[in-house]
Amino acid sequence: MKRNIQRFIFPLLLLTSLSVIYASTIAPGLTWANRGADGGDFITAAATGGVAHPTGYPTYLALARLFQMIPVGNLAFRTNLMSAFFAVLTALIVADLVRRSFTGSEKIARWSGFIAGLAFGLSQLFWSQAVITEVYTLNAFFAALILRLMPIGSEHSPRWRPWLDRLGGLVFGLALGNQITILFLLPVWLLVGILKNDVELPRIRWDQMRSLIAALNWHSFVRRSGWLLLGLVIYITIPLRARSGSPVNWGHAVDWAGFRWLISGGFYQERVFHLPLEYLWPRIRNWAGWLQTQYGVIGLALGFYGLLYGSPRAKRYYWITGWIFLMYSIFSVGYDSSDSYALLIPAYLVFALWLGLGVGNLLDEINRLDHKNWLLPLAGVLTLGVVLFNTRLLYPQVDASQDTRAEVFAQAVMENAPPGAIIFNNDDEDIFALRYYTYALGQRPDIAVFSGALQYGWYREVMRATYPDLIIPGVGDDCFTCARSALIAANDRPICETFPYDDEVLVCQP
Repeated sequence: MKRNIQRFIFPLLLLTSLSVIYASTIAPGLTWANRGADGGDFITAAATGGVAHPTGYPTYLALARLFQMIPVGNLAFRTNLMSAFFAVLTALIVADLVRRSFTGSEKIARWSGFIAGLAFGLSQLFWSQAVITEVYTLNAFFAALILRLMPIGSEHSPRWRPWLDRLGGLVFGLALGNQITILFLLPVWLLVGILKNDVELPRIRWDQMRSLIAALNWHSFVRRSGWLLLGLVIYITIPLRARSGSPVNWGHAVDWAGFRWLISGGFYQERVFHLPLEYLWPRIRNWAGWLQTQYGVIGLALGFYGLLYGSPRAKRYYWITGWIFLMYSIFSVGYDSSDSYALLIPAYLVFALWLGLGVGNLLDEINRLDHKNWLLPLAGVLTLGVVLFNTRLLYPQVDASQDTRAEVFAQAVMENAPPGAIIFNNDDEDIFALRYYTYALGQRPDIAVFSGALQYGWYREVMRATYPDLIIPGVGDDCFTCARSALIAANDRPICETFPYDDEVLVCQP
């Protein structure tokens, strides 16, 4: 009985501590903190049954709508809660992965898992996304859960393997409905644990491909693939949402052309591996700096120590986690966007696993030398101190609890916009904030809000349905200025433009 209680002490401590910290730093409503401007798009799309920006995020929107039904706070706060909820679950899975991978003392394994989960939960980037509306904590949850479901070695009984295949495949398909970069885990998910007689992939030489193919458990492979396809059924909800009449309807994906454009990320494809060469070395330096920022110098050393000197059981994960770390790092470095660092969260997750194993290895060595039984508790407290010291430095940078800039801006526009005004927006911050206030909250139905997507035919079609009293000419393909001029000329309305970071946020012409 006592042993069963001890099993839950550290998970409960981790759950409680992260919940309290996230609750004290979470955004109370719509926010621009931590590069969270996209939150307005996600919140409004979920609330109105619409389609968010590419790739549509059907899994995220379905879950967000469930959280929006929680009777607490405002609509944006409830959606922010979703990020915190999945952040806590992810940290718990990280702790469990470390505990299961460590071969030393059970007490050290539990403590090491707790430190790893806490370090990841309070790393700057992950923490910053846990307190706003964004897709990244849910993506990290799926990545951690997929790792947890991989049938590696003898960890899972053979009789559970078929169920792990089915559950893991379903989870993977749903994960693809949240963020497409989870595809980087697909090779390891499809191949790990499907060799007969538990043969490890690294032990097979690539010149023995015929033997490798014969050793594959094709039943397992087919199960995983089939259930993954079942999880992808979530994408069927996108055409249904596109027909719902929501004013947030990216791509108007009611036909194959719109659907393909949306789920392929057509809006952002040109950014993939298009970083100009002169920015490559600065981006690599930033990548190294960001890694140090997440865990500090000592955490960095512990992570590499755990990677290089892990236990035999833990080494089964190294080529898997190494692949994940490498692929997400390469993609983030090559992605031509100022916020590409957010794509590194799964890489930081696997580094937290290495850090936890490094803590376990260090404490295990100390335990062997500690004949007076006082060094081990001291070392354990010091590892906790390393995490908390880094947290103290990061707190002001991620705290979103006082950020009201988005709401102040939107309320100013709502109060000062002339009746019947057509309002043009310049950035994600202003368009998504005004969509939230006009579409989700239903304020100022007399005004019409337009984004910089007016040159797209699908967008003009959605706006015609949203504002039937306006004349929106069918001209301007590939020319925003042409489409804007035609819209202004066809309607006798006040014309306004927003400037979210200026003293005068709304400038209008009669």
